[in-house]
Amino acid sequence: MTYLVNKYSPSNAIYPKDAKKRAVVDMMLNFDQGTLYRSQVEFMYPLIFRGESPDIGKETSYKHSLQYLDQCLERNPYVAGKHLTLADLSIVASISLAEAYDYNFRPYPNISGWLKTLKCELPFYREVNEIPLMQFKFWYRPYMDYDNDDTITNGSLPACTRM
Repeated sequence: MTYLVNKYSPSNAIYPKDAKKRAVVDMMLNFDQGTLYRSQVEFMYPLIFRGESPDIGKETSYKHSLQYLDQCLERNPYVAGKHLTLADLSIVASISLAEAYDYNFRPYPNISGWLKTLKCELPFYREVNEIPLMQFKFWYRPYMDYDNDDTITNGSLPACTRM
């Protein structure tokens, strides 16, 4: 993502030119790749793909990652500050996967609010994120507990409140 912005839209605020702001974005991108997504994969994939029982240690690691993210969002409306950045786009993909598999984000109100905001602000969210995740969830169901009549619909998103 950083390459694409640098190559095709170097002045785009989604990846700031200011060194300090860019460092915060890079830090959150690294947090996503090295901590959040890694802990999510280690905890959730055995449940989803192999039907294993939850590993408490891996769940604790994932919860610590979520707590850190929730604290970041307590201070700012977006993960790297006051404006939408590439870090939000990266992290929303990770969080959305967990949401698709009904992970409970109620203990993390700032993540829940941020996710709701992005779903409303990003005009492409449903098309490029939500629908493919639901299709994947429907397609890959061997260890999930579903009724036979479950279907994926093209229902509308919840109403968005514009600020």
